[in-house]
Amino acid sequence: MRRITELVQERKEVSTVKLLPGQKAEYPARTVDEITKEIRKARQDFRQLDLLMAQANVTHTLEWEGKEYAIMEAIELAKQLRSEVAELKVLAGRKKETVETDYGNTAYIIRALYDPEEMRKKAIDLERRVTRLSQLIDKKNYQVNYPRLKTEA
Repeated sequence: MRRITELVQERKEVSTVKLLPGQKAEYPARTVDEITKEIRKARQDFRQLDLLMAQANVTHTLEWEGKEYAIMEAIELAKQLRSEVAELKVLAGRKKETVETDYGNTAYIIRALYDPEEMRKKAIDLERRVTRLSQLIDKKNYQVNYPRLKTEA
């Protein structure tokens, strides 16, 4: 994907020349058509690789906390757990009790119905667990052998 982005940027840069009237233009070494052809090839390779990774993510599994997960499911689980960690950290950042006033200067007591310190501990524990899951996903992805991409002659 990074290579595609680089090629698109290069094509933009070589698509025009800036010169003063009467000045001789310096043309880039590569043409827009050459770069466009390379972009098409890189995008084709990317699609093939993306498909191979998606297939591998469905067919290969990993074990985490006593359960077997397809890599794709494990990736989604890690996303969900990271979201949960963020939510727990917000809850942990609240005070057990605060006083707020509204526009009429009426004072209200806002009391948390949970222990913020316990939420902090849960967030730390869950963050450690999801980090281990992410490491397992990375390790499994490095172990998967992908077939060679089909390339055009």
